[in-house]
Amino acid sequence: MTTYLIELYVPRGAGVATERLTAAAARIRHLRTILVPTDEIGYCLVEAPSATALAERAEAVGLEPERIVEAVTDA
Repeated sequence: MTTYLIELYVPRGAGVATERLTAAAARIRHLRTILVPTDEIGYCLVEAPSATALAERAEAVGLEPERIVEAVTDA
């Protein structure tokens, strides 16, 4: 499974329900979300079989990523 970083616009004071990305059928697992309120941006680490599968799932749950890129973690 590959780890991806999703970058999202998150208006100040809003939250983002990124746990909705987890989908057993699509083999997608949400790992962590970091919100940066002063920049109105959010970053999500997600494991998924492909960036395409992740983009499709994000759209299905109403998220609009600015970008999705492969990520490497130290864990």
